[in-house]
Amino acid sequence: MQPTKSYGIILRAVEGSPFILLLDHEHGIVDAYLKGSSLSLVISQGFLIEYELRPRGKRYSIGNVAYIAAPAAWAAPVSFLHHVLEVADFFVPHADPCVVIYFLLCQLYKPYHHTENFKFLRLSFLCRFFYLLSWYPENHTNFSPALRHLISQPLETMVNDRNEELCQEEMQLWLHHCYMVHPQAHKLKTTQFFI
Repeated sequence: MQPTKSYGIILRAVEGSPFILLLDHEHGIVDAYLKGSSLSLVISQGFLIEYELRPRGKRYSIGNVAYIAAPAAWAAPVSFLHHVLEVADFFVPHADPCVVIYFLLCQLYKPYHHTENFKFLRLSFLCRFFYLLSWYPENHTNFSPALRHLISQPLETMVNDRNEELCQEEMQLWLHHCYMVHPQAHKLKTTQFFI
């Protein structure tokens, strides 16, 4: 079978190991191993890459890897980025095309020049991410209609909202409730940064 050109986000990688976990734009989360000259690359979690993908049983092999982008400045803090990658690894179905999630995670590489409020960008991203994963309090009617409407919008719309300061506190509370209601949230290693 011929390899196909593909794009993905590195969710998990261990230095010196040929095995990585990718969120592929067409195949969802896949286990892959590097082959050929790609073995000499320094593979970093969170990078957006282009590669040739070839199925190999339950895994995929990838070759001809090229870096496309590193996370933008607003998304680059290690605590935030590792949390997003861990949530994706833990809650996005493996081997299931999750195009909406993939394209949301691609927003991590986009600089938002019209705002310098990186905290608002990160909160907006997490709210939208959890909303798309259907990970939120069932009784989210306790939150304002404005917030419920905002988190149902694409990230671009959310960050263009001019009520940043009014929304931040309620977004933090909403995220806190998300963590409190999910029965598996305690298994995440990075939640201490956000609750």
